Amino acid sequence: MKVNNKTKQLALASILSSLAVAFMLLAEFTPVIPHMVRWVSAACIIIILNTCGHRIALMSVGVVAILSTLLMPNPFGFMDFALLYGTYPIVKTYFDKIPHKPTRIAVKSIYFALYVAITTAFSFFVFGSANMLAGFAQHGPIWLAVAIAAGLFYASWYEWFFIRAVNDFWEKRLKHMVG
Repeated sequence: MKVNNKTKQLALASILSSLAVAFMLLAEFTPVIPHMVRWVSAACIIIILNTCGHRIALMSVGVVAILSTLLMPNPFGFMDFALLYGTYPIVKTYFDKIPHKPTRIAVKSIYFALYVAITTAFSFFVFGSANMLAGFAQHGPIWLAVAIAAGLFYASWYEWFFIRAVNDFWEKRLKHMVG
């Protein structure tokens, strides 16, 4: 169910975006489960997407990403949210419109592989030492292939379990409360 009034949409998006920023900050201080806490911030974006639409959800992802960048000491949390947790539920709605299933799976796999490649390159070239970069030059293709395979497994699990679970919870429990 989409909220019709633009003021209500912006108010709901603002509240859920601030919750997402709070959860992103909480992820920095919970060393055991930072990805799980980021999933909760992604759930806020999924609810915004379901109630307010693509434009407001994309705006909320941008706001959360910018505020997380300014407030968090760790840039990896920002990258995870900006490239996977926040934007993928929005992009997924467009990917799901691809009629041919093997093409749809290939496009999603390319998206996840790009996510892994970008975050790996960022971690190596921004935070890597000379020894790490030399090791990457020697064993880079093998390591990158393993990282992409692990990233594809993780991201597909994220899509098929988490996004569907949040959408089901939204449809069955919370949808009637927002009116």
